[in-house]
Amino acid sequence: MPNPQLPRKKKPPGVVGSLARRILLVCLGLLIIPLMIHSLLLWDKDLRLKIHDLFVDLELVGEGEKQLVHQWILLQERNLALVDLLVAGHSEQEQANLLKQVGVIQGLTHHFTCSSDGRCLADGKAFVPSQQMIQEAMQKGREAFLAPDPKSRQPFVYVLRRRVASEGITGFSINADRWIKVLASFERTHYPVELSFMDASGRLVASTNPALKKKDLHIFQPDEWKKWEHSRTIFDLFQSQKKDFALQIDLDEADFSLLVSIPSSALSKIEGKGIFINLAYLLLLILVIGGLVTIWLTRRMARPMSRLHEVMDCVAKGDLTACYEADSMGFEINALGDHFNHMVGSLLENIETVRIERFAKEALAKELNIGHDIQKSLLPEALDSFGPLTIAAALHPAREVAGDFYDLFRKSEDELMLVVADGSDKGISACLYSLMVRSMLRLKMMGSDNLPEALMTVNDLFCQDTGDTGNFVTAWIAIFNAKTSHLTFCSMGHFPAYLIREGKAQSLTTKGQALGAGPMDLPVTKTIPLEKGDLLFIYTDGLIEARNAEGEMFGPARLIELLEQNQYKTPREIVELLNQQVEEFSPEASQQDDLTALAVKL
Repeated sequence: MPNPQLPRKKKPPGVVGSLARRILLVCLGLLIIPLMIHSLLLWDKDLRLKIHDLFVDLELVGEGEKQLVHQWILLQERNLALVDLLVAGHSEQEQANLLKQVGVIQGLTHHFTCSSDGRCLADGKAFVPSQQMIQEAMQKGREAFLAPDPKSRQPFVYVLRRRVASEGITGFSINADRWIKVLASFERTHYPVELSFMDASGRLVASTNPALKKKDLHIFQPDEWKKWEHSRTIFDLFQSQKKDFALQIDLDEADFSLLVSIPSSALSKIEGKGIFINLAYLLLLILVIGGLVTIWLTRRMARPMSRLHEVMDCVAKGDLTACYEADSMGFEINALGDHFNHMVGSLLENIETVRIERFAKEALAKELNIGHDIQKSLLPEALDSFGPLTIAAALHPAREVAGDFYDLFRKSEDELMLVVADGSDKGISACLYSLMVRSMLRLKMMGSDNLPEALMTVNDLFCQDTGDTGNFVTAWIAIFNAKTSHLTFCSMGHFPAYLIREGKAQSLTTKGQALGAGPMDLPVTKTIPLEKGDLLFIYTDGLIEARNAEGEMFGPARLIELLEQNQYKTPREIVELLNQQVEEFSPEASQQDDLTALAVKL
């Protein structure tokens, strides 16, 4: 029948599932996550190198185009100097014809000369530079700028140079869109680079890709993009805005700038966001293949644990013949199973030992019960009175049999021998020695009236029987004469008896040694008369040495107080009251010694 105090047995968790989770967590923590982190770090490093390489290429392209523009402007300025010399000294009509011929030869759209007051001669195109442009060119000696054609509104690049022979300027222009394409044809790079011209207001006016004019660009100076590159994180690169990146190159000889740009689509390819797809495929591959291997491996590795669990469950249900068998994949589980088998074997041996010991204890208990019954049968039969005496006694052994005894022996019609004795030990040995003393006392006192001599003889015989065992018996012995009401008593190393007369206790004792303690001198006896109402109380040390939970003894004081207050009760009432008081004094403390009490009242 199950013990209701034991907790309800819970169903154990699945071994396979638990092991699979642990293997998966180990793979995830030691393989998959580190692999993904390592891949991301490599991707970030490679991305930064590509970004750096990209901007280096942009800077090289920009510097190359800048030098090309610079050389082209210098060349055109030398051409303007030749034109200035060519038209010098001619009439305005002749200058106009010469300018048109020069423009056709060089492929220029506009070619003109202007005086300091703003009056201009052109090659037939309607272009009139502003007075401010003329003044700036005359002050600086030369000027290059970007402006739209007044009629077509197409962007043109203009170059002005101060004339030497007269006050004024000479100049020419070229279509900006056509010229930017010519510049781009000289570049060779791995990236789809676009070139653009940006005016002083930041507006894109010409480009190899006209669609850039409508786009929002990330524009950087050469020193700015390096700061931007180092401040970017991997998350910024992954979530970058869809803008084209452009490097701004300022031209020293002009009021406009050159932009070298790369489209956002090219940057997306550089970022290589497909690595996340590859990582996803890799993770899926690991989960599928690794998962199948893990399932097979965990099932195989869990088999020994499951077998051990089944064996333990069988043992828990009472089948002690269940045994764990080693498995080739058991490893540590085999060692645990072997230890469990040894434990079950030791348990069976211990169960058998306990069974044998239980049978032995049961046999011993049966024999002790027999001994208890024999000892009880040897106690005097119910003797409530003898002549004028009323008597009550109680014996409570600490074990099955007691080393204490009391005896009431009629020597004659008028004499009664009262004995209360206490063996030095407890249990069987003390019981045997005590009963031995009882038998000797009865035998000697049956044919003798001399109590001291009888006690000496009993002591000598008892010493011979006990030998070197060290056992002895203390006794308080008295003979009451019913005719004279005299009490002759002798104490053989025993606690004094108490005579309660008129509510006061008197101690009754003599000098003497315990029986069996060794050779002795003739014991001393005393004789006292008893009066009507006197109470004689004889006991063993188990009564006054009873202890409570705090270790405090019942003590002689409590005993005397109880006897003095209850002298006028019957001996039976006194003995029962005393037993009750001792039990109340030590309700939780186990009885350590035999307890015997004899009450006699005249």
